[in-house]
Amino acid sequence: MTFVLWYQGMIALILLIVLWNFAGNLRYFRRLSSYPCAAPERQPFVSILVPARNEERNIARCIESLVAQKYLEFEVIALNDNSSDRTAEILTELQARYHRLRVLPGKPLPAGWVGKNFACHQLYRAARGDFLFFTDADTWHHPQTLAKSIVALNSEGGDLLSAIPQEEVQSLSERMVVPFMHFAVLCFLPLRWIWNHASPLLSFSVGQFMFFRRTAYERIGGHAAIPGELVEDMALGRRIKQTGCKLLLLDGNGMIFCRMYRSTREVWAGFAKSIFAVFHFQLVPLVLLVTVANFLFLVPFLTFLIFCLRGDWAGPAFWLVALQMGAVLLAKLLMSTRFSYPLVDVLLHPFSLLHLDLIIFYSTLQHILGIGVTWKGRRYQTAETPMEDWVELPEQEEALEGPKNGPPAEL
Repeated sequence: MTFVLWYQGMIALILLIVLWNFAGNLRYFRRLSSYPCAAPERQPFVSILVPARNEERNIARCIESLVAQKYLEFEVIALNDNSSDRTAEILTELQARYHRLRVLPGKPLPAGWVGKNFACHQLYRAARGDFLFFTDADTWHHPQTLAKSIVALNSEGGDLLSAIPQEEVQSLSERMVVPFMHFAVLCFLPLRWIWNHASPLLSFSVGQFMFFRRTAYERIGGHAAIPGELVEDMALGRRIKQTGCKLLLLDGNGMIFCRMYRSTREVWAGFAKSIFAVFHFQLVPLVLLVTVANFLFLVPFLTFLIFCLRGDWAGPAFWLVALQMGAVLLAKLLMSTRFSYPLVDVLLHPFSLLHLDLIIFYSTLQHILGIGVTWKGRRYQTAETPMEDWVELPEQEEALEGPKNGPPAEL
């Protein structure tokens, strides 16, 4: 009994520390919307870059929100990455309507490259801006997103600004899994350290919104430095810090919007693609983190259920478990309130974590069996390959070279 009380007390203490960090992160997590807009006389030229593959559901809303930015000096370049749906047709129609939009046909995917990385690399070669704003085709943006991003980056002395979008969730699977992106970051990462500490381990960046100074992007080698990286946003964020540049992470709520997935199938495919890759396909750190997360965020609910079934309401262990559960639910409530998630979903927390556990198991099994992952009609092997083992592509690189700030390269 003494061990049980000691264990439950330790878990309760850890969860209270996590809750304290969570609340501190919410206070420190500055909103992009809180920055003023750039004045007309201080508007450097920005290239907004959108890779698009099989995005017929999303691309029109994304492009229309980008060309409507209340900012003077910018261009929008979208690259059709060999889509098999109506993406190319829709982009052609949009290009005829909006003079700021330029549409590029994507080249065939070379060996050793992930599709999005190669698409972004081609977009970079065509861009003329002193700032490079990479955003996904499933996002849409407030008209002042660009103007506020410039002010945020310049006023904070940043080299890469990333922001967590306001995620739209509708299906049950989306509602159970997608909010964990916010939850995990706010629980485990001290956001103040992301801004103020140089360690690459203290970094977090979101591929839906990556706003670079061009000089910093070129300094880290851009997407060409990570051709086969499945989780390219995290890799670029780490490289920013490794080269002595400054990474900023902001709350994009109310400014940047995204619906990542629209079905259970898409949720499983999307998270299975990314989760194991975050750990560089190393099983030990993944298992350790999943174990810790389950002991902290799931086991208290299972233990509480056991106490209730036994009718054991009076012991100190019961109240310690109730304290643990309350700390977790309070954190979820604070998160849902801040990031506009349905409040009723707080009660789904145990089922959400079980759902995520199943996706992690599925992602791991794909790797162990050598199946790889399939995304947007392309299959990638989930094995960490040293950079020197990738196929060198001098011909492709030469073809993609172009003047950095002059006329766009011909693609």
